Amino acid sequence: MNKERRKRLERIIDDLDALKSDIESIMDDEEMAMESLPDSLQSSQKYDDMSDNVSDLNDAQDGIDDVIDYLNDVISR
Repeated sequence: MNKERRKRLERIIDDLDALKSDIESIMDDEEMAMESLPDSLQSSQKYDDMSDNVSDLNDAQDGIDDVIDYLNDVISR
């Protein structure tokens, strides 16, 4: 891989890191909102949906980590 393509991949990795950070912020906000629900709603569908959102956002972060790992493998060859 030439230097130009490596640099393009490095920029993509930087962008992915920024997106991952944005997702983490949203996930933290959703988790805080979920935890601040009154006790009467903690067995509700709304609470379950919020919990699923947090889990899916965490999975999205993990997916971004996987993509970054693959791209770093390409860069290192």
